[in-house]
Amino acid sequence: MTDTDRELFEKIAAEAEHAEATRDVELPYRSRAGGTHPVYGLRLPIERIGQLRRLAEARGVEPSVLARQWVIDQLDAAEKGPGSGRGAVGA
Repeated sequence: MTDTDRELFEKIAAEAEHAEATRDVELPYRSRAGGTHPVYGLRLPIERIGQLRRLAEARGVEPSVLARQWVIDQLDAAEKGPGSGRGAVGA
């Protein structure tokens, strides 16, 4: 592990610790200026962030694009009913 990797890992660990300590704090959600799409924070374990980044890179997209598409896919599957879609949540 290089010094840069170690420093990045420490920053991520500190951010994860802060996120965990403040997980119940109410966050202000609002639309971007001129936009109509609200922005939501998503807390994931550090190892899942790395996994998301690797999968997104392999697909040639940004991690936020991949995560957004997965959420949209699950919402669409949930609207279609139980058992529709892969790994439907709440089915």
